[in-house]
Amino acid sequence: MRTWQALGVFCEDIREEKQGSSLMGVMPDNVAVGSIPGAFPKIGIYVRCQVSPSTDAGEITVKVRYSDGSESELGGFDADLVRKTQQAAIETGIPWAGFIVSALASPFPIQKSGIVQVLANFAGEEVVCAALNIKLIPNPSANASEPPA
Repeated sequence: MRTWQALGVFCEDIREEKQGSSLMGVMPDNVAVGSIPGAFPKIGIYVRCQVSPSTDAGEITVKVRYSDGSESELGGFDADLVRKTQQAAIETGIPWAGFIVSALASPFPIQKSGIVQVLANFAGEEVVCAALNIKLIPNPSANASEPPA
């Protein structure tokens, strides 16, 4: 069994609530756009990582890899904080130590069609935890209705 896991989603907004976060407008795997280059007005990225308390941890990092191959760091947790959170999980009897990385980009640039990935790295192992396939609509006006006469 893997000693860690990560799940991420793309959404239109992340709102902080009293008891956590609300994800608004969770996006599907495929999104069609009318022009490239372009931009989404705003995109949220939400990643939840869970680590076994008994694992020899290390740091956790999360980054986004754009369809053009460029990358941006989203955040992470140093090894000391990971160990402290794992110890707290052991002391309270929780089976996983949890970590959340979230980011909002406004605007979110689109340089080319293709897959945007969110990658989590734990102890040198990298895993894709979210992906968004951005496709260009060949001719967006071809699907539009004729204006009334």
